[in-house]
Amino acid sequence: MAIIILISIIFILSFVLIFRMVYKGERQEKQEDKGSMWLVLFVTTLLALLVVGALGFMLLVLFGSLNVANSLFALEFEFKQLVLLTAFFFIYLFTADSIFQNVIEFLLRPILFQRTTNLLIRILAFGLIGTWTGLNSTEAILLATGTAVILLLIEVAYSARQKQLTN
Repeated sequence: MAIIILISIIFILSFVLIFRMVYKGERQEKQEDKGSMWLVLFVTTLLALLVVGALGFMLLVLFGSLNVANSLFALEFEFKQLVLLTAFFFIYLFTADSIFQNVIEFLLRPILFQRTTNLLIRILAFGLIGTWTGLNSTEAILLATGTAVILLLIEVAYSARQKQLTN
């Protein structure tokens, strides 16, 4: 239920922001070239669904990595707790993590140091989020480590794939 609520919130926010952009662009066109309000709503809905689909996919990947870490370390978490952690990790990854990643890329040159530092910061952040959501420190660190390592593996695989496609 919490995932549905989170995806619904993402849809509503993206719909409102995209609607403002499309409506403003439609309003600036010449009077005879204007489309109907239904066309604006249709285009806005399609674009909002694309945003929700992409973010929903990333949310499910993050939930899957949490679930794998949970199974790997034989931790017993409720589904509700994993969904809550997924939501907080997702928010962290799209806010503070981007800032940390840019600062790390600016300060450190070798990619190995960048990835290692980013991994350690994610473990720390995920561990703090885990303890704030009610996990004990051992469970939080285990889950944070597992999730951060899985995300690192996904990033490395994506980078290797991009490098392979450009060559």
